Amino acid sequence: MRIFRIAGVALVFAQLINAASAKADAPAWMHNLVNAPLPPHDEKTDAVKLYSEITLNVQPNGKIKRIERQVYRILRPGGRDYGMVHANFDSETKIDSIHGWCIPAQGKDYEVKDRDAAETSLFGVQNGELISDLKTRLLTIPAADPGNVIGYEIEQEVRPYVMQDVWDFQERFVPVREAHYKLQLPTAWEYKVSWLNHASEIGGRRFWSA
Repeated sequence: MRIFRIAGVALVFAQLINAASAKADAPAWMHNLVNAPLPPHDEKTDAVKLYSEITLNVQPNGKIKRIERQVYRILRPGGRDYGMVHANFDSETKIDSIHGWCIPAQGKDYEVKDRDAAETSLFGVQNGELISDLKTRLLTIPAADPGNVIGYEIEQEVRPYVMQDVWDFQERFVPVREAHYKLQLPTAWEYKVSWLNHASEIGGRRFWSA
């Protein structure tokens, strides 16, 4: 029997190009959040995260299909940085697709796709160009301005060396309204969850770790 361990939660189991954006409807899961109440925040908060969803679909051969969805409302000019989406990958973590959308307070939606993304050395790491096996795909979501809602979806294939994942459902700088983690396992696989600094919650019930 194979075991997929989930670890806090730990879950155990160059050059930037300004992309030309197209006007296209954002998906329903984003539009459903346009009028959602904001999480508690102060007047200095640059953005809030309205929705986060991570889905892992584990295959019997150990490969994992990972889908990530994130939605933000920009509150201040400093929040424009959240319109820069970056996804790291290597030979074992293929990016199948990356999409971004903006729902402006007024006017039509904007969409950016894979073809609008730029590939560069490892983003945000000094001398990242020296790390030959890690790259970053960057996607700039247009009109990430105060009052607008932006979001993205990344589909990725991964084959981890260790069958584990870590889910940070809270963020250091951004208040989070709603966060979800979904794990889909093959028959006969099991998982273990270890919560850090939080009460354990499984299936809507709360369990406290010893």
